[in-house]
Amino acid sequence: MKKKAAFILAMAVLTTLALPLKEASSVVILSVGGSSKGGTLQVNIMNGTAIAGTYVAGKNNLSFAQYLEVKFSCAIDGYQALIISTDNSVLGANPRYTGTGSGSGLILESSPATNAALHWVVFDSPVSGGYTFVPGTDPNTEPIKTANQFFVADKKESPFPAGYASFVYDLTNYAAKLADAPTASRQTTDGTVYVYLGANLKFMPAGTYRTNRLKVELVTIKPDQSVEMHYSQTFTVTATR
Repeated sequence: MKKKAAFILAMAVLTTLALPLKEASSVVILSVGGSSKGGTLQVNIMNGTAIAGTYVAGKNNLSFAQYLEVKFSCAIDGYQALIISTDNSVLGANPRYTGTGSGSGLILESSPATNAALHWVVFDSPVSGGYTFVPGTDPNTEPIKTANQFFVADKKESPFPAGYASFVYDLTNYAAKLADAPTASRQTTDGTVYVYLGANLKFMPAGTYRTNRLKVELVTIKPDQSVEMHYSQTFTVTATR
């Protein structure tokens, strides 16, 4: 009974991370160190060597041709998740966000108080021909359809807005569930998933947008709703408008 109760609690926490709800998650990142308890995380850039793209005038968004191949395993006790986020306000962030908002996504190099939204979707196999982020019902007000394509949150927002950070969870006792982006009720069983990125630049000032702090992390969700980070890989994303 205790194990079942712990599972129900953990799934409630993970569901808060993974579903596109409006209220904020209560999960806070506490640990910044690595772990030798077990498990692996390997993230590779596919279809290129750097995540970079140029916005085309008249388009509603920028869909990056490159994508991330994420390979993971975990033998750590507890309930695991893979989390994607930026960390644009810390020392070493280049450019470092200087505004008063969350600073998530991509930062305008010439005006680091300005940031552009970065979006993600996840699949259990590569998408033939790549993935194109589509506009919403009114592409002038919703250049990227946010109903099922999530924002990349920033660690400054911790606890993360619900649904924005966790893209795979529950890696040990059950088949790993993918976040509901772009569609619900999907799982992976081979420990490999693919993350595609897009940028919302249509109404942004011209210039170069960048983050050198896009993080993919393997974490454990604990019963007290704290999160222990075990493995982390960091990437640079650049977009030009």
